[in-house]
Amino acid sequence: MIAYILTHLWVFMEMLFLDILADAFLIKKKSGSRSKRVFGLLFLTMVMSVSVTLFEDIVALKLFFDFLLVYAYLLYFYQTTLGEALSVYVINYSVIICIDFIGVSGYYYIFGTSENMPMFYLMCLMVKSTELGSGFLIRWFWKKGGNAAIRSEGIRALFPSFVIIAGAGIFASQFLMRTQTVPVEVTVLMAGMIGLNIFLVFNMLLAARVELEKNSLKDAARQTKMELLIYQNKQELYTKQGKRLHEYKNQLLTISDMLEQGLVSQTLQYTQGLTGEIVKALERIYTNHPVVDAILNMKRQEALNRGVNVNLMCGDLRDMILKEDEIIILLGNLLDNAIEAAEKCESEGMVLVRIVREKRQLVITVKNSYAGQLHLEDSRLMTSKLDEENHGYGLAAIQDIAGRYDGTFVVKAEGDYVKATVLIPDM
Repeated sequence: MIAYILTHLWVFMEMLFLDILADAFLIKKKSGSRSKRVFGLLFLTMVMSVSVTLFEDIVALKLFFDFLLVYAYLLYFYQTTLGEALSVYVINYSVIICIDFIGVSGYYYIFGTSENMPMFYLMCLMVKSTELGSGFLIRWFWKKGGNAAIRSEGIRALFPSFVIIAGAGIFASQFLMRTQTVPVEVTVLMAGMIGLNIFLVFNMLLAARVELEKNSLKDAARQTKMELLIYQNKQELYTKQGKRLHEYKNQLLTISDMLEQGLVSQTLQYTQGLTGEIVKALERIYTNHPVVDAILNMKRQEALNRGVNVNLMCGDLRDMILKEDEIIILLGNLLDNAIEAAEKCESEGMVLVRIVREKRQLVITVKNSYAGQLHLEDSRLMTSKLDEENHGYGLAAIQDIAGRYDGTFVVKAEGDYVKATVLIPDM
């Protein structure tokens, strides 16, 4: 009975270690509360405890089944992909194997093959506590330099390490269970191999974090540039408003003078002309969100200057869930891509923008005319620009922002148009 309870406790501690690593390397979804995560960990513990019995003699199948459970858990509570989940699983399994191996080796070195169950249970508890401590240490060290997440550069480097680490760990575990004695040479070889690969994996992830930080600098540079344009646009607007106030004053004096002279028909004709100018001057979009207003009006003017018509349909966007920097990056990239594509059309380019709240979702749709061949892969637009790195990063930035809120970003072709849609829960 004690062994049964302790087994579940150790499995739970391993799952808690997994969650600590996920918290270090991945981005949490806003919908995942702490109570839900605890329930998820308890459910994982229960299922994995059963899998230990079911797949006791089939190690490879157990590893595969465990990974599916881990992937489902990470997918529910974190923004992750299959490769990123595999990366977290590799690190989790590697550290557990390494510390377990050293702990068991130390136990047999001290007590030999004698059955001292209280000391064995104590050793297991110390080993699992050490794993948790290493998890907190890894998370602290990783986040010390700022938020980060695993990306493709680190993922590609993990597969050979996974083969070596998993193979060494499985061999070591089977060796211990069958012989219950460990030669010093095997201990040194296994611990060294596993430890070396953990070191290599961790350094590869550090390199991936450097790449992520470089992308963050691109984010900051783009945001700064957009904010500067917004301020310039506002300054230009204020200057125009000052000029218009002066013009309106003169126009009112003119109307007053014409009426005093009894020139009613001429005054009517003059005011009709002024009405047209006022309507044209008031053709600005207002959404009750100053940042959205500034970006949309600025990009529409930029499009008109490039010969592209922009049709805007927006609802009341006050108190949007998106942060200002996220709005700048998301709308800036969507509109830049759409305007550039529409500009290349032989006929008049057209961009249709729709930003509304529907069914507790923020719906952002940008549809533009397109000339040439559209490259789509898994509903994602593939760049045709010469500057593939920056353009690809722009699309990735949109996907990343949508993912932060458990939203979606989809691009699809509709005849001669390309339609990009971002859906974000807005509750």
